[in-house]
Amino acid sequence: MFYNKSLSLLTISEGTVDDLGIYHVGIETVLKTIPCDIQPYSSELLYRDYGFREQVTKRVFCNLDSDIKNGSIVIDEAGQRYMVKKIIEWDDYMDVMLYDK
Repeated sequence: MFYNKSLSLLTISEGTVDDLGIYHVGIETVLKTIPCDIQPYSSELLYRDYGFREQVTKRVFCNLDSDIKNGSIVIDEAGQRYMVKKIIEWDDYMDVMLYDK
């Protein structure tokens, strides 16, 4: 496949509670950058193509990667955040469905 874009896969550390009982949100860091191809997509196309009912706005083609999971947060090169909504694995690549976060 031809991968001309990239997504940054984020990881979020666990939040902490300090001595005063104040909760502090975990810190986001980039786990890895994933080369990919990003295409516009829709919930209607996802249902027509695969029979799944999920809210999606983008379709990503990338190599198989066990770090990409449903619910993961990714950021594209323009800084737009997405949530991974559905993953369809094939023999040597993945279709990853994203929704604007």
